Amino acid sequence: MKQERLSDTLDYLGHTGLNDFYRGDVAATLAADLEEIGSPVTFADLKTYEARLRQLLETRLKVGRLFNSAPPTQGLASLIILALFDRLDVARAESFDHVHGLIKATKRAFLIRDRFVTDPAHMDVDPKDFLSPDWLDREVGEIDRKRAAPWPHIAQKGDTVWLGAIDAAGNAVSFIQSIYWEFGSGCVSPRTGILMQNRGASFSLNPADAVNPLQPGRRPFHTLNPALAQLR
Repeated sequence: MKQERLSDTLDYLGHTGLNDFYRGDVAATLAADLEEIGSPVTFADLKTYEARLRQLLETRLKVGRLFNSAPPTQGLASLIILALFDRLDVARAESFDHVHGLIKATKRAFLIRDRFVTDPAHMDVDPKDFLSPDWLDREVGEIDRKRAAPWPHIAQKGDTVWLGAIDAAGNAVSFIQSIYWEFGSGCVSPRTGILMQNRGASFSLNPADAVNPLQPGRRPFHTLNPALAQLR
């Protein structure tokens, strides 16, 4: 498979600067291609994009400190899973208690995620509250080590790639990039070769009872949660 238009776009960005992707010729061409297929994403939308530095979420385990990204990612759920499992004190790896404990911790974390995690501008709770020692101690007490908890939710398809690297000086990078499904939204800009992602799939079209309703300017819930650990 040759992605010649995408190659041309990357080469162009390499010469003109990455800002052109959102505010220059590449953005204008991409927006025009999107308009032709009926997408509501406009050149004005691309121009208003900005990267933001966010405070990490953190929790402590017996082996050290764990960090992950804040909402609208599911980083909170990842930290809850590991913090609850750590409190179960499972003695033997790959045992029944090991597998059962991970599954139960995951279920409890996902219930919190699905109920509360959304665009932080619209959250009415502080995600850090779910990582406090008192809350985690109470929550792990609700885990039945002999019985599986019911799970009425249907698993959704998804796909994510994580990359990590650390150099001899201890500089570390934890990185996730994903277009959500194998080919994202399935929409390719013919003149730029850019494949559009599909993270908007996590929005709900039922604003009456949804945690993540589709609204102008709202950021979608997503699963990009690159973890980092500082071990003892």
